[in-house]
Amino acid sequence: MFANYVALFTGDHINPIKCEDIQQEKRRFYDEFVYFGPKEDLLDDGKYNFITDVAIVDKFSFDEQMTGFWYNEDPQCRIDRELDGDKSYLVGFNGFNSVPHIIEEGQE
Repeated sequence: MFANYVALFTGDHINPIKCEDIQQEKRRFYDEFVYFGPKEDLLDDGKYNFITDVAIVDKFSFDEQMTGFWYNEDPQCRIDRELDGDKSYLVGFNGFNSVPHIIEEGQE
């Protein structure tokens, strides 16, 4: 059990997720934040590297439930979710049947 906590707080803070696993019924995190775009954007020199900081703050300061932070690089997954397959998005999911909060790349 202790090893699980060490891995949770010291491992990768944003992990890959398959399209079919986003908001699946038996998921670990009720709330999910998914970056739809290339993983390189999340690296230290990437344009969305701040998402890692947000994930870390969430892990160390949550009081009731943490948010799952994921990325999906598959353009077809974006298309399946009625998004443009050529653009990147940050999408917040807040449980079953809720309206996702979508932030499109380049959007103010």
